[in-house]
Amino acid sequence: MYRLHPLTGCSRITLLCSDGSVYHVREMPNLNYIDVAIHHADSYTVDTECVILPMGEIKPSEINIQLPTAERWRLRPVKIVYNPDLEGTPARIFTTKNPAIIEVGDYFYTLPKQQRYFILLHEFGHLFYTEEWKVDRFALKVYLLGGYNQSQAFYALSKVLGNSDQSKDRINRIFNTLTK
Repeated sequence: MYRLHPLTGCSRITLLCSDGSVYHVREMPNLNYIDVAIHHADSYTVDTECVILPMGEIKPSEINIQLPTAERWRLRPVKIVYNPDLEGTPARIFTTKNPAIIEVGDYFYTLPKQQRYFILLHEFGHLFYTEEWKVDRFALKVYLLGGYNQSQAFYALSKVLGNSDQSKDRINRIFNTLTK
């Protein structure tokens, strides 16, 4: 875990992986610092001049998220496949195949890596749940247990979903789970 303190006033910090892809983004007015969980060996750069302080080991979130009873049990290997024709969603899963197939499209690769991981967990959750809010909760719990940032889970869901009433309900459920 690292804390990044910008040396000048800013409202956005972007952490880039060595391959140039975005690992983490934080946008807030008058940003004083961000805490970032880094889960794999890589070299990173920051788009803003920062003091970088190690904060110790990554710890799981202390939020106790209760999962509903599984609606189905399709636990099996999962294969991620790139589909250049996938539109309207960054990813989708075919749970009846063995292995299950998660298709990802171009939009998926425009998202920060932490958000992509949340989306993959969401798709994996469809192996156990059919209702989207239950799948979201599953992804959130696993994501936070891995020590990932709460804000990135929220951003992953809110940036991908549209403005429909159903989408707003899902976003509100995640927000309310995080603020309990």
